[in-house]
Amino acid sequence: MEVFLEQNITNEGIDKHRTRNTVLNVLRIVSIAWMVLGTIIFLNATAPGATFVMVLFDVLLTFIPPIFLFIITSKLLADLNAEYDYHIEGSQIRVVKILNRTRRRIALKNNFSAVSKIGLVDSDDFNTEKESAKRKILAFCKESVRLVYLCFNDDGEKTLLVLQADDELLIALRRSISPVVYAESFKKVKEQ
Repeated sequence: MEVFLEQNITNEGIDKHRTRNTVLNVLRIVSIAWMVLGTIIFLNATAPGATFVMVLFDVLLTFIPPIFLFIITSKLLADLNAEYDYHIEGSQIRVVKILNRTRRRIALKNNFSAVSKIGLVDSDDFNTEKESAKRKILAFCKESVRLVYLCFNDDGEKTLLVLQADDELLIALRRSISPVVYAESFKKVKEQ
């Protein structure tokens, strides 16, 4: 039987924290304006007889702070306003990360045949798997719900995927993944 599931994991914090998101967006715009203004001032203020140390000091004060501000605010906006789509079609899973409800990018696309272990995040074996994973994809919005991890082995590279699991997703995962790779914590979990 072919398994098919589409599930959207919404982030309620986006609507709840509109002020925070507005402040972060304003800081991003300020950092861009700072860089543009800094470039104009730097090009006009650099004296022909300036020493290398003076020019380096000007560059550090003019460009480093707005670049860091832009990077930090962009990263915070992306992490705090992320939502996810889970797609299970037959023997394949695809996780799409939605940034700020506008941009979509594929976080993971893999076959269930590459799964080496599946279990619950609150179990003891999760920490072992987390430490040995080279790539970690945390595709959930709420930590207060049941979280399931899947370990994929692709050409010797271990990827850890953490999903926000409701009963519908658990049923789809059980139908798609061989019981051989179930961790003890996943064998004991029951749909509610």
